[in-house]
Amino acid sequence: MSEESGDDRYGKKVERLLISYFQYFDQCSWPKVDGEGWDEIVKDWCSAFGEHRYSPRRIETAMSKIKRSPPQWKQDHLPALLRLLAEDGSPVPGDPLPQLEDCPRCGGNGWATVYRSDYRGEESIVVNDPINNKSRRVYLRITAPCVCKLGRRAYASCMAKGVKTVDLEALPRGWSSDEYGGRRA
Repeated sequence: MSEESGDDRYGKKVERLLISYFQYFDQCSWPKVDGEGWDEIVKDWCSAFGEHRYSPRRIETAMSKIKRSPPQWKQDHLPALLRLLAEDGSPVPGDPLPQLEDCPRCGGNGWATVYRSDYRGEESIVVNDPINNKSRRVYLRITAPCVCKLGRRAYASCMAKGVKTVDLEALPRGWSSDEYGGRRA
């Protein structure tokens, strides 16, 4: 039994999106699935999306948006989708992602772990809230988008999707990227 590579899985996901997209714009006379020209167009579109590291979810969103105001000509669809993806905060062609050693806070992956000053190895604690007379969980260690370029991109993506996250640029007092919160045992 052979294992699928990440590229193969990506290609299959994008191919499923293309089938749906081409069926929607059937008047453009796209190649028929598994017919002449099908493999070439799937390869070309997958390469264009993969080159810019666009996720299938973002591609699907862009395809939905473009249906509202589609290009007039078949050959204009891929460039229009790529423009829409680039405008949507996705990586811009020619704008490489930072290398792993570029950021001391996150190691270059865009996500940094920060600790409250009272962190002692537990991820969270339960505290009594005297105002509401209830107990609540307080997190002492969190992972959030970093302040580096890749982290800012991740933060913008979270905000665009309505995902609640911490902005490390506005980190409240008492939090640090140092596991010991500035103190040493």
